[in-house]
Amino acid sequence: MSGCGGGAVGGGAVRGALWLALGSTLKDRVLAGYRAFLTAPSPLAALAAFDAFRILCVVREGPYGVGHLNRLAEQALAEAGLLQPARANYEGRPVLILRNDSHLGLFNGDIGILRPDEAGELRAYFPDSEGG
Repeated sequence: MSGCGGGAVGGGAVRGALWLALGSTLKDRVLAGYRAFLTAPSPLAALAAFDAFRILCVVREGPYGVGHLNRLAEQALAEAGLLQPARANYEGRPVLILRNDSHLGLFNGDIGILRPDEAGELRAYFPDSEGG
């Protein structure tokens, strides 16, 4: 295999077998790693649980890239009834800040989650500077 970026592996049957093994392994780990995050009783508890597990990718594009693995993880969580990703923004979706916004106190790399507020409206929750 030439790196993690989806280079030549061999025949189609070998690639298919590797892909099935990846999907199965990913599904098991995603369910174990994100269940506490998605079932947490409050945004603060969800943020703490989310920090306990991450999937890291070396590449952005291709079958082993961030986008594709995120879709597989989302699919596994939806099949388990932990997510309902019918729209681009849904309860439980993590959000990543890409640009500093000092007025909001959010900075590049900050991670939050989408959860409903008391009125049922979807809001982004981020830990404050003290972690709460």
